Amino acid sequence: MKHFKSIVQLLDHFKDEQTCIDFLEQQKWNGQPVCPHCQHDQVYRVKPGKYRCKAKGCCQYFTVRHNTIYADSRIPLRIWFGAIYLYTTSKKGLSSVQLATQLNITQKTAWFLAHRIREAFVEKVVTPLEGVVEVDEMYVGGLESNKHISKKDKEGRGQNCKHIIIGFVERGGRVRMKHLPNTNADTMQPAVFQNVSLDAHLISDAHASYKTLWMVYDNHTIVKNHSSYRTQGTYHTNTIEGFWSIFKRGYVGIYQYMSKEHIMRYCNEFAYRYNTRRVSAEERFEDSIKNLQGVHLNYKQLTGKEKK
Repeated sequence: MKHFKSIVQLLDHFKDEQTCIDFLEQQKWNGQPVCPHCQHDQVYRVKPGKYRCKAKGCCQYFTVRHNTIYADSRIPLRIWFGAIYLYTTSKKGLSSVQLATQLNITQKTAWFLAHRIREAFVEKVVTPLEGVVEVDEMYVGGLESNKHISKKDKEGRGQNCKHIIIGFVERGGRVRMKHLPNTNADTMQPAVFQNVSLDAHLISDAHASYKTLWMVYDNHTIVKNHSSYRTQGTYHTNTIEGFWSIFKRGYVGIYQYMSKEHIMRYCNEFAYRYNTRRVSAEERFEDSIKNLQGVHLNYKQLTGKEKK
């Protein structure tokens, strides 16, 4: 794939819809279109970008957009590609206002586009973290009294309504996060069990909810969160705290607000960039294009207005 040094170069390369379609077809089908309805490979082209299945009982029309996050979207693929590139290369993220400005679209369209892309950043295959794994919790958000009335918590949980995020990071490997309702042991410990291998060497701070993890993990080290302890050999939580600093800079400097309905999508966005930090921008872009296949998120689902 061509090397892109900037969003301008990428948009110059994907100059029109057909160029984008050709690229998607190569990524998805590798030169041999397959019917998404019956998986039959005997198809014929009706016109550039549109195909029809020859299989008896099917004969459906389809395009490369079918069964992807672009399905039923009127947004040009060139704009989609630009947004994907920006979100996979912007270390601290990108607000919908910034995205709208860079791609010359409305803020509402940019917001919807961004969340659909974040939906594709979810790990497809979740396996336990192994080796040396650091665990720590983070609090993001602000006081209820400081929020605009439209963003105040409607459940009346009190003045301090910060989001609680528990994070896990493999030394030299992956990071993973989960949004929690509280920091009780019966909430935090199951999150640890779900994400960290029992054979891992678990390192945590002295939070009360972590103290009995030694009963499950043979290798569990508790470190004191004090400057004199934080850099002594293997036993520290510097890695996860370094990741939290990136997340918080994105929160404060870029997003400024994340609702509890959408915060996990933001978490997945930051985790995806971290977990692909060793690959090039082009490889990350191609990987994201592939991840968008089979992902569906319409506007009513996103805003919680879809009828159940």
